Amino acid sequence: IVSPLVSRLSIVAASALFISSIALLQSFIILLGVTILETNFQFHSYIYIILVLWLLTCALTMLSISASLILPGHIELLAFIFIINLPLLFASTALVPFSFMPMWLQIIASINPLSYTIEIVRSVYCIDNWHLSTVVVQSIWGIFSFYDVICLLLMFNILLGIVVSYSIQGKI
Repeated sequence: IVSPLVSRLSIVAASALFISSIALLQSFIILLGVTILETNFQFHSYIYIILVLWLLTCALTMLSISASLILPGHIELLAFIFIINLPLLFASTALVPFSFMPMWLQIIASINPLSYTIEIVRSVYCIDNWHLSTVVVQSIWGIFSFYDVICLLLMFNILLGIVVSYSIQGKI
């Protein structure tokens, strides 16, 4: 059955939901392994990890979709993704914490949303009695709690949603 689209943004939303659900399924399998190996991992920790990973995957999906609408072809899109992917990983706290980074790398890593996501997952795993006001990130921009980082990721998603909507309007 074919029905007309109400909004072209629904294509982007469906793609972001699909890609995020696949990423969350993979994350859930990894968290299942953590549960088997670690006995004191609490249920509400899963909820926060899933929420933060969902926010990150939605944001990166919207970034990729907007890039696919802006760039002229798939070769340029693949080049863009490859150019963005490794610096996004290496300029984050995935490999080195903020305190061990030189100042120039701290500035770059503190802008990177991947750093904030990694710090939340790391804190959920390492801190036994955490709550939403527990400090998880201490960057050059300030001190951020769980709640602050979730709000930052939400704002990042909203910003990318606006970029995607403008990309759709400009393309079609």
